[in-house]
Amino acid sequence: MMKNKEILFHSERSEFDILKPYPASKDIPEWFKNTPPVAENDLTARRCIPLLDSFSAGYMIPLFSDVYFNEENDSFVSKSVIDVTSSHPKFQVEKFEIDSSFNPQPFKWLNPWYIKTPKGYSTMFIHPLNRTDLPFYSLTGIVDTDKHPLETNFPFFMKKGFSGEIKAGTPVIQAIPFKRDDWSMKIKDDESYNYEPRWSWFNPPMAKYRRMFWSRKKYE
Repeated sequence: MMKNKEILFHSERSEFDILKPYPASKDIPEWFKNTPPVAENDLTARRCIPLLDSFSAGYMIPLFSDVYFNEENDSFVSKSVIDVTSSHPKFQVEKFEIDSSFNPQPFKWLNPWYIKTPKGYSTMFIHPLNRTDLPFYSLTGIVDTDKHPLETNFPFFMKKGFSGEIKAGTPVIQAIPFKRDDWSMKIKDDESYNYEPRWSWFNPPMAKYRRMFWSRKKYE
């Protein structure tokens, strides 16, 4: 039996008993869990395995202290008992095309964890996947965590008009380890792709992807 690969989260703030990272599968959104599998004689998002896989991929890094944000004069200020955020100068992202629903002032989450992966493995740090309900948007970055010797902080933007508290435990980053491989691309456009059982795909029983093609992913 093959041994699981190990990702290490080593605390940089050992003076505090801070909230720890956890498998993303333990933080499936309530709306997804509460959606019935079938509605109006059709399958719902609740039965969408690719969507479930995205929610479950990797590990969540939670906010480790309550933080209060207040928007004043088109800029945000934040307050917390422990420093959990800092800001970037606006000029650093002057050309970044952030959605107009977000304030252009860039912040960063101060990450209290040094992260180590096995040789040949990097980590993608990304906004919690499909979590549009959160009042911020964390930018995506990839770090070669098998070699990088320091903690990684995470830039983010706040939604315009938000004033209030973001509670400790809120997921701010989804960390997804992956193996580095070299790839080359091939395009085949001289004949049409044909999958012979295509039409039977839509006949009962449904959920063929889950039953016939899906491979379970494990993050513990």
